[in-house]
Amino acid sequence: FPDRPLWEVLERIMLAGAQVPPEWVNAGGSWATEWATYQSSYRVTRWLSEPEGVNTLLGVILEQFASVMWWDPPSQQFRYQAIRFPESTPEVIDAEATAIATGNTKILDELRVNQVVVLYGLKDQSADRKKTASYRGLRALVQGEDLYGDLRVYTIYGDFITSEIVALDAAARILSRYRTPPKEVQITVDGAAFRPSLADPVIYRGREIVDMTGLGADEAMQVMSVRDDYKMGRRVITLMSTNLEPEASDFRVSDGSGVTYATATPAQRATLGFLTDEAGNVPGGGRGAVLI
Repeated sequence: FPDRPLWEVLERIMLAGAQVPPEWVNAGGSWATEWATYQSSYRVTRWLSEPEGVNTLLGVILEQFASVMWWDPPSQQFRYQAIRFPESTPEVIDAEATAIATGNTKILDELRVNQVVVLYGLKDQSADRKKTASYRGLRALVQGEDLYGDLRVYTIYGDFITSEIVALDAAARILSRYRTPPKEVQITVDGAAFRPSLADPVIYRGREIVDMTGLGADEAMQVMSVRDDYKMGRRVITLMSTNLEPEASDFRVSDGSGVTYATATPAQRATLGFLTDEAGNVPGGGRGAVLI
């Protein structure tokens, strides 16, 4: 892959590696549009020095470039998207109005991270990607208030990443999403009432999610799984909080341009590629992620 855009690399792996039908991939140029809007700096230069399974290869690339890919049954398409909050208003799921049943809310504390380390710039294309010495660069972000104590480190071995800017952006997106423990809730709805696709963003409103006063609170969540019970005409949906609300973000844009959330374009706000300065100062005051 000689300096190719991310979407093109994913498309080639799906078509040549997985040998999926072309009509299932990049319908109407949607992958290219997603990349151009949110990830135009994400390009790949990489030799594959040994055979790798398609699932393994896609998993490695999607992690490094803060993206997701999934099969969408309604459209019969593979969908690809940057990890981002949508620019449009997500659909609201009011559990009391639409849900037949709700399950227990789980707090996924094991997924919480407060430091992200990204290794990038593989020195030798045949080097061991799991060794720190194989890389020429390392960037790390740590949540300001968590410099000490219970350190939760997420490490990305970025053998497909050659740019420091991309490394910082990947770190910012991961830290944005997992710096507070995600919540997971399962609901059962009428099969005809709500037909979400995997990875769709939604606003969940239910008794399980409360604010500090104990009152019900809206939660930005993402559809993680959908299972149909055709006999009962019901649909079981698993949701997980995204922690990607733009108004809650205290990151500055990671390209060094000095853009703040207040001056960012809609696309910049959606990607949440924001950092603080090295002192940890953020536009609204307080402590955010610190570059170390």
